[in-house]
Amino acid sequence: MTKTITLAQGNGGGENNDLIKKVFYKAFKNEILERSEDAAVIGKWAMTTDSFTVSPLFFAGADIGKLAVCGTCNDLAM
Repeated sequence: MTKTITLAQGNGGGENNDLIKKVFYKAFKNEILERSEDAAVIGKWAMTTDSFTVSPLFFAGADIGKLAVCGTCNDLAM
């Protein structure tokens, strides 16, 4: 494991999963995190985080704001 996070580790694929399991699961051991779900339900609250990168910010049929809202709603629904 390198000391620097690479683009490959940040792309959401296999290297990203390895980083999460080897670094974050180890540092923040808890059953909620180890479920590897897109959202966490803690009591009456549901929480998710995500990021979106798109260029241009506005494109046919949507924009980065709509993409962010739809992505967050999808994470919470799943």
